[in-house]
Amino acid sequence: MKVVLDTNVILSAILFGGKPRQVLEAATSGQVTICISEKLISELEGVLHREKFGLDSRIVSSIVAELTSAAEVVQPTAHVSVIKDDPSDNDVIDCALQAKADCIVSGDRHLLELLRYGNVLILNPDDFLKHLEEQKES
Repeated sequence: MKVVLDTNVILSAILFGGKPRQVLEAATSGQVTICISEKLISELEGVLHREKFGLDSRIVSSIVAELTSAAEVVQPTAHVSVIKDDPSDNDVIDCALQAKADCIVSGDRHLLELLRYGNVLILNPDDFLKHLEEQKES
């Protein structure tokens, strides 16, 4: 199963744990394949560098390098304009479409309200973990 993790899920996994960390662990353990684009990598790096998180540049570089090495990096060639209220959310959809991902995991309401885009399911971390468990059982 190919999955695109929204930046908010990756950030929550790293900083806070819980369900987002379980999603990231499923990806890093090889249960699913993380797909990411350069735009999403840049967004993550920018967010991790924010002063409020207090992360050293070397730690940010390490996190980004580890995630990138564990992921399938894609370069979207088509761009959608589905979400008008927060156009950067479209980058997540672009990545998922280019990667032919099965699912986007996000905590962002703009994405979650879509429920799916084409063949791509859009789930929050809790629902994704349930979906993953159902896939294992079938």
